[in-house]
Amino acid sequence: MMAHWKERDHWLSNEVLFARNETWDGERFKELSWFWNPEARWVIPALCPNCKQVVGSQSIKDELGLSPETHIEEHYECSISIQCPNCYLRFEHKPKVTSGGPRNIALIGHWDGWQPFSTSCKHSCGAIEVSIATMKKSDRCSTEEVYVSGFVPSYLLPNKCPISLDPFLEILVKELEDLFVNGAQGSESTHYYYGNYRYHSRYPSDERDLNMFVQTMKDIECEDRPTVHATMARESGFTGLSILHRLYAAYGFNILKDLTFDAMHDVTLNIIHHHLLRYLEAGILSRNEIDVRLAAIPWTSELKDGRLPTSVTKRLGFWKAEELQKFCYPASEYVLGGILPDDEYHVWILIVRITEMIFQIGRSGWSDDDIQLLKQLILRHNTLTEEVEGLKSCVVTLHNLIHYPEEIKRFSSPDNYWCYTFERAVHGYVVRSSNNRNMELSFSNSECLREFLKFHSGNVQSSMKLNTSFFPGYVHASTISEAVTMAKHRDVAYQSILVGGKKYTSLSTHEVTEVFRVLKKQQLKHFTLAVIQAPSIYMSQHGFGGTLYRVGEHVLVSDDAGELSVAKIDAILAVNIEEEYHLLLKGEEYAQSVTETGDSRIHTSSENPFVESTSSMIFFPCKSIVRKVMLFPDPDHLHDPYMYVVIDHQRPFIPLNKEAVIVPHFPEAGDMVCVRGTIGNEVYFAHIQSVNKNSNTCQVYFYGNDPGHPSISASKYKRLKLQETVHWSSILGTAKGQFIGHYWVA
Repeated sequence: MMAHWKERDHWLSNEVLFARNETWDGERFKELSWFWNPEARWVIPALCPNCKQVVGSQSIKDELGLSPETHIEEHYECSISIQCPNCYLRFEHKPKVTSGGPRNIALIGHWDGWQPFSTSCKHSCGAIEVSIATMKKSDRCSTEEVYVSGFVPSYLLPNKCPISLDPFLEILVKELEDLFVNGAQGSESTHYYYGNYRYHSRYPSDERDLNMFVQTMKDIECEDRPTVHATMARESGFTGLSILHRLYAAYGFNILKDLTFDAMHDVTLNIIHHHLLRYLEAGILSRNEIDVRLAAIPWTSELKDGRLPTSVTKRLGFWKAEELQKFCYPASEYVLGGILPDDEYHVWILIVRITEMIFQIGRSGWSDDDIQLLKQLILRHNTLTEEVEGLKSCVVTLHNLIHYPEEIKRFSSPDNYWCYTFERAVHGYVVRSSNNRNMELSFSNSECLREFLKFHSGNVQSSMKLNTSFFPGYVHASTISEAVTMAKHRDVAYQSILVGGKKYTSLSTHEVTEVFRVLKKQQLKHFTLAVIQAPSIYMSQHGFGGTLYRVGEHVLVSDDAGELSVAKIDAILAVNIEEEYHLLLKGEEYAQSVTETGDSRIHTSSENPFVESTSSMIFFPCKSIVRKVMLFPDPDHLHDPYMYVVIDHQRPFIPLNKEAVIVPHFPEAGDMVCVRGTIGNEVYFAHIQSVNKNSNTCQVYFYGNDPGHPSISASKYKRLKLQETVHWSSILGTAKGQFIGHYWVA
């Protein structure tokens, strides 16, 4: 129904620029262009309270003393006396002004008489029909797009009487008058949409004061009429006064500020799921291609300890929050990179970075710069989501994101209060045995027993003898749980603990030489050497609560100069040289892949490097391990890769700063802005003259160096002569500087 708006260049101008093909190519549509043009303002006609006839806009303008060229104000506060041209009644009327709307429609009317029976009887009928003029004719010229206003019993009408159809047309005309004067009410939705993010990024909403809304909440709480209650709730955003408000008097509990948002539900189950489902249902992504790449992700043991995203073809409907979070980060940059179109990927990558900050990086703590970076990412994500998908994407869960930065300042890291722990507790309730009678009592008794045993077992465990071995520089535990207990209760010197079955092994002469080189010890002619090998090593200072490194996993290793490299762990060793143990790892070294010109190969979607195996074995101290990484095979050679992308999923920070994340600018006339050039990374200064919100463009004057006065400082810019059009997406933000005379000084 809005095909005319897509071709608005055909009719917004008075000139004939296109062949007359659609209804909007004709002169009449141009005459009525104000009806659809949002920049045009016009006075709404009035309805006579006596005869219900329309009093035209021009009559109202005459009473206001307005000529056709006079600017029409937004509102008219006073009422005027106007006269109905039909019944001559004078009545008071408050003029109303509106703008054109692209969603307004025009109708094509039609009348035809026909015989309902094949015989030549005199039982003739007729129909008054309409079709929608603002549709393309290829769509409109279908019987499915013909709508009947009414059927007419023609055989009962007098012959050759011009006004015989008037009673039947009266219904249609009356409805058209009412729709034109009062407008049509769009279908109501149960959703409330929070849009206009570009504007609110520049002009944030004021903080809400609880005391200003308490009475409103009480009024809604006391309203027992369902329709009135629903209206009040919709208009205010409150459904009543929470019982939690009673705590305000006790210690100042603020129901507007102290109820937190849950990242598990907001980010994963709503926003990530929404984006992914839209890509799949719209055919933007191929399910089979995603499944192939997803199967190639080399998940670490920590990531495998839980639910893993396996298949979007068969299992997507069963994915929980954990699968969606792991798919988004760390997998999606490598699964979707190169197959998700750029205009969609630049929105998706923002939620990837938000997920990484909340679920990975932020768990180690949030600095003020981290919080500001998260705020910039969220504002950019929400604005672009609205502009790519439309207002219907701006639901409350998307809106909740903008509160996360302030919430982190108020309550610290979201992993302190998100719902993962509570959801796992619910699973514990469900799996408990019950006879399905008085289940709540059964759950209560089981929980009482659990809490009692918890404290009792804690006292017993403290007196248990651990199956561990202690030597200078070397500690061994049989199980990971024992290693965790040792790290908590033993001296901080034991931060690295061998775990699992151990065995004695030997090293070749070349390997012994390498060990002495790595340990920076001079190799003696006569020395005693004993080597113990274990399948894993626990490092209590890595990750959240310690990390277990296993044989076969890939790690980042730091050398003495702080340079990072990738290695695969092939063996974990405790080497005893002259009664002193040293923890070493033996592994396969990977080198960064380079192009023919010597440049490092970078995975475009993630900006992480490609590496290749050198097939050479190296030794390195366990203390040189930085963190785990995963190696994803080259997406172009998934089944026979010769190089791999480094998935650095445990990195402690994002290589971004808040200045690098551009929040889409809400432009206003008079702004001096920085505009991105079309070639390279040039940035130009532009002074905005006017803003068109329908096309998201601005009319600007660019400022450049004055070639006639090369002696003028390079920081001074003079206005260029031509006015040009710039799209909002090219604006990087407000320029820093000031006007001095005719020059802009940056």
